[in-house]
Amino acid sequence: MMEKQITLKEFLGKLKRNETVLSTIPMGLVAGLPIVQIRNKEVCLIVPYFRFVGSREADKSLVYPIKYTVKVLWSSGRVVGMEDLEYNQMFSKVDFKKPIGKFRHEAIKQFNAGQYREKRSELFSMYDKLINHLQDDTEFTEEDEASFSDLLSIILEPSLVPIYKALDPKFTGRFIHN
Repeated sequence: MMEKQITLKEFLGKLKRNETVLSTIPMGLVAGLPIVQIRNKEVCLIVPYFRFVGSREADKSLVYPIKYTVKVLWSSGRVVGMEDLEYNQMFSKVDFKKPIGKFRHEAIKQFNAGQYREKRSELFSMYDKLINHLQDDTEFTEEDEASFSDLLSIILEPSLVPIYKALDPKFTGRFIHN
């Protein structure tokens, strides 16, 4: 009998309850879209955490720079690294206390809440397909890659892209085109 694969959404839900994450990542930060890597021949996710301040006014919620990253192995869910980017020289010019963008950005303003959730759900399905491809050598076609890239480029906050690029230029160079 084949074991059911965990989805990225389920994985991130478990990570949110992980004791290491709970004791290190301050309350009030949200997990961003993960960066997928291969490290020591294992699928590894870098999950960024940043402050998001919601607003009742449309398109006025504030997005702050990514402050923390958690590196976690996909196969076991084991946290293998954490970093406070405020203490990384590469981000010395970033003001982590100042908002860098607003939600909703231009690429998603055309979507109502239901349409946005649907696009995000499609993106998570494509993440699952990419991760399964890297973990188990399942199919991930050029069309899948294009779909993943298009969805990621639409959903990801443009104000966060420079930090994503600094964290992993290979991932962003291949999958993010904004």
